[in-house]
Amino acid sequence: MKINATKIRALYTQKGFTQEQFAKKAGLSTQGFNAILGRESCSMGSLLKIANALEVLFEELMYGK
Repeated sequence: MKINATKIRALYTQKGFTQEQFAKKAGLSTQGFNAILGRESCSMGSLLKIANALEVLFEELMYGK
């Protein structure tokens, strides 16, 4: 799924997390989360983990939303 990496970075930064801290909170490896942000796409499962950790609807993190 195509995601809005810029929005994800802004949201976890606003909540006071570093990328490493947020990856851990979301249940992802730091390397995996970095790869997701770099390619701006991920599986639905990873998107749900990220959305849950940010406490937003997954649709808000999709590209163009």
